[in-house]
Amino acid sequence: MPQQVPSTPFTPYPWPEPTQAMLEDPRFWRIWQAIRTWEIAVPGCYEGSCEARGTHVRAILEALDAAPGGR
Repeated sequence: MPQQVPSTPFTPYPWPEPTQAMLEDPRFWRIWQAIRTWEIAVPGCYEGSCEARGTHVRAILEALDAAPGGR
């Protein structure tokens, strides 16, 4: 099993955790390896920045899937 991905701290914006299907998607783990050391800020969703989390990977996967040519 791949390593544990941190979940998101409380935010006023609902950040859903990755689904089981996402955790089984190889793209999830490739994205996680690329961003896991990043400090990420999402203005309008929470203040400041935090370490990369599984919810950030989920947001990236959803954006990729919604883009032209996505899944």
